[in-house]
Amino acid sequence: MSFASKQVAHRRLPPLPGSSNTHNSTRRRTMDSLSNLCPGSQQSLSFMTSLNSSISKEMNSFLTLTPDKVQTYLSTHPGVLDEYVINLVSSAKLEEWMAKKKEHAPKRTDSQYEHVPNSNEAYLNKDMTTVTNNLVMTLSTTCDISQMLYDITNTTATAIKSDCFALYILANSAHDVCLFRPNGARESRFKVCGPVGGGTTISAHVAKTKKTILLRDILGDERFPKGTGIEGSSAQSVLCIPIIIPHDDIVGVAEFSRTWESKPFGEMDLQTATAMVAWSSAAIYQGQINRGLMKQGDLNNFLLEVFKIIFEDIISMEKLVSNIMSFTKDLVNADRCAMFLVDEEKDELYCELFDEGAEKGENRFTKKKIRFSTSKGISGHVARTAEVVNIKDAYQDPRFNRDVDKLTGYTTKNLLTMPIISKKKVTGVVQMVNKVGHEEQGFSSIDEKNFETFAVYCAMALYLSKLYSTLNHQTMIHAIAIEQLSYHQQASEEEFGRLLSKPFSNKVTLSDIEKYEFYGKEYDKDLPQLFLMMTTNLFGAGLFSLSKLCRFVLTVRKNYRPVAYHNWHHGFNVAHCVYCILIRTMPNGTFTELQALGLFIGAICHDLDHRGYNNMGMKNIDSPIAALYSTSLMEQHHYNQTVGILQQSGHDILDFLTKEDYKTVLKSIKDAIIATDLAIYFGNQKILTKDLDEGTFDLDKRKNEVMALMMTAADLCAICKLWPTQQETAILIYILQE
Repeated sequence: MSFASKQVAHRRLPPLPGSSNTHNSTRRRTMDSLSNLCPGSQQSLSFMTSLNSSISKEMNSFLTLTPDKVQTYLSTHPGVLDEYVINLVSSAKLEEWMAKKKEHAPKRTDSQYEHVPNSNEAYLNKDMTTVTNNLVMTLSTTCDISQMLYDITNTTATAIKSDCFALYILANSAHDVCLFRPNGARESRFKVCGPVGGGTTISAHVAKTKKTILLRDILGDERFPKGTGIEGSSAQSVLCIPIIIPHDDIVGVAEFSRTWESKPFGEMDLQTATAMVAWSSAAIYQGQINRGLMKQGDLNNFLLEVFKIIFEDIISMEKLVSNIMSFTKDLVNADRCAMFLVDEEKDELYCELFDEGAEKGENRFTKKKIRFSTSKGISGHVARTAEVVNIKDAYQDPRFNRDVDKLTGYTTKNLLTMPIISKKKVTGVVQMVNKVGHEEQGFSSIDEKNFETFAVYCAMALYLSKLYSTLNHQTMIHAIAIEQLSYHQQASEEEFGRLLSKPFSNKVTLSDIEKYEFYGKEYDKDLPQLFLMMTTNLFGAGLFSLSKLCRFVLTVRKNYRPVAYHNWHHGFNVAHCVYCILIRTMPNGTFTELQALGLFIGAICHDLDHRGYNNMGMKNIDSPIAALYSTSLMEQHHYNQTVGILQQSGHDILDFLTKEDYKTVLKSIKDAIIATDLAIYFGNQKILTKDLDEGTFDLDKRKNEVMALMMTAADLCAICKLWPTQQETAILIYILQE
């Protein structure tokens, strides 16, 4: 950095002609020199007489005369030198001195960042129409505010005849002053000079106070011990102006300087530069507004296209989200964009599309699921508070969730995060990342205003898309329901009456049922009675309404289709296997009564309305079930069938439970049925195997995984029974189903 003492070294004054070590020789040589310059001149004699008197008085205080003492004398008596040069030095001599001065002037190097102003024909032209058109074109098309400010500073420097100029841009949330270098690479165009504040450089001081400063001589000002802050600068007179746009936002500092060789800046220079910078700042602000209006026109066209798609070619949520993300990036000139939807039930934010950036002018989005709590990150803060958050340096904000960057491998600098509100509730959050070309300044207030308008239409589009999804979902449910009603019926009153009059079988004892090898195929007509026997033995005779339990088991039997394997007999056998496990583990408290209820009911209902196809088969035949569910298709359907039966009149066997216990049992039933999907088994098996191998297995911590494996084991138990049972099972699966 340049200090005042260094800058003084560049201020070289012309030496006083003649010098000596004695008073007399100095006087004589001075008189001879002056006589030689203007011989025989009366003006010369008068001046020499005056100078002789003045020098005589001053030289009496010096024992010896040296060049340093002469320089000291002249610096304290500038009038003497002025009078001497004006009256006695010829123009030819002055030109000779100036030529020598230029030869010995300090040379600038590439490491010095002061810029010499040059005429820019785009703005300095005698044809006002040309100037106006060029300026309007620049303001309406360019997005590089820093380069535009540099051009304005350069033009202003030319207008006020500044020897040098520099443009400083505020960065890091307006905490640092950065010197702008237009010819550098994009990542090196900004050189951090130091923090905003006093006691350092004049530009840092102006950035802090937002006040213009005009100095005739910066070297003698104690407020700025580092001067201009530019190494090797020969600046003496300095004019420093803050660049402020409406709403009192400072974006930079324009610094103009003149060396000692030039006349110091005056009041007219101050007025000219201030006016040019102020009008230019206003023009930039207006240009930003105009670009916003142009964007608004594009936005309106985009919204028309979105609504056309919604109403004419019903779109998916994924397509809608990708459209919103693409246009949002263009609207605010962002590098990346993320859109999170709110999961109210889980109090989480989630997205399924990740912005990979643009490639050959086309935005690339890949499917990558990201989900996190609304208590985390800036997006979570916006989802909770519905506030707009505009951050210039994301990593300096403690609310920023760095997990997303770690997951995606992307580095976030600027963030503009805004809520999408529908019916006074936040339904989504859009996050714009890294302002292209303006990472140091970040997103502007104009960007916020433009997106606020866009967000209203986004909310409407999302609402209509969700409404369509809901309607489509209900249509699929209705189609399935109609299909079911055409086939399924409730048990007849005659069947119900017979079972209610004789609920338990006398053909089989409880001790027989408790044997694992028991196989109920030979007791086909007695299976409902055997189920009632197992139920009352597990949970007691007084827990359930016998009437409702009879209707329930008969309707469950009726809702199993007569397919080769996944039929009523298979459902009973799975329930029997779970019964054998529970009757041995419940007494020691391995499972709670609510857990046991969920497992046992889930087992008897786990294949309700099975069509004889697995999940992939249902997709291949374009079943409505495949359109209704995304994972565990048939298992989801079996569970919904179970809930449907439990909700029918006279079938609500769990009516004795409290509301909370009822929810707990329903969840256990669902978990038990979903666990019969073999795709889920492998994950649970891997977890438990690892715990067992490492000796860290804890039943209390792994209860859910254990119950899931119980259901898988029960579902496949037929292949582990006696050989006749295994043989019959193999025939049903591999021969009859073919």
